Amino acid sequence: HELQKFDHNIRLISHKTNRGYGAAVKTGLKACKMDWIFFTDSDGQFHYDELHKFVNVCDKADLIIGYRRKRMDPFHRIFVAQVLLKVWNFLFF
Repeated sequence: HELQKFDHNIRLISHKTNRGYGAAVKTGLKACKMDWIFFTDSDGQFHYDELHKFVNVCDKADLIIGYRRKRMDPFHRIFVAQVLLKVWNFLFF
């Protein structure tokens, strides 16, 4: 609610019960009223200074999707993911 005080364009959209990430994204997209929609996860993988690359081609496509070829995960996240993958493969495959 705090951000709404600083920008009247911000609307709070919520579910009465937690319905998960996918439902949050769907509800947010359905509530959009503008011509363009941009969303990204908050894990720091996308650098906002690259947004102009998408804007420059918006008039040439109905949908623009981008992804980072080289993720920017911190070492501990990569390490934990690799350990869990090895444990998972050992237990189930």
